Amino acid sequence: MDRSRGIAYGMPLPDQPEFDIPFKLTLGRLMPRQLVAQGLAVPKSYYRIPPTMTFDFLESNSPDFYEISFRFVRLQTDSGNTETLITNLDPNRFPLAALKALYARRWGIETSFRSLKYAVGLIHLHAKKPDLVLQEVFASFLIFNFSQAAAWAVDASQGTAKYKHG
Repeated sequence: MDRSRGIAYGMPLPDQPEFDIPFKLTLGRLMPRQLVAQGLAVPKSYYRIPPTMTFDFLESNSPDFYEISFRFVRLQTDSGNTETLITNLDPNRFPLAALKALYARRWGIETSFRSLKYAVGLIHLHAKKPDLVLQEVFASFLIFNFSQAAAWAVDASQGTAKYKHG
């Protein structure tokens, strides 16, 4: 998405503080010229998935299509900033006001995960295999929890004195 001009996937976005625009994208494996050569029309808002990209819903070199629907939503936060979201949540169950409330609640969780990730030391993982990554995450949390328990067990009742009085 080009934020500077408010354009997303060739679709101009309104210059408003809040909006909710539905959008459909048709995914396929073939290039548009390959579709035309097979006598198929190129769908509106077509995006070709490269063969190197994993996408389980379409076989390689398949003329089939996969349609995906989502919404471009811009909302204004309580601080006056605007945030642009892309979501596939149902607009009837999650109107703009509900998304705004969810986004405000989620932000605290995201920042908590970020600070925990740095505290636990999970910025860079050393393992590559899923089982070993999980083992590394559990080991990091175990060490973190032990060090927190040790820190909480410290008797801080001596106040601000440099040495403990007997």
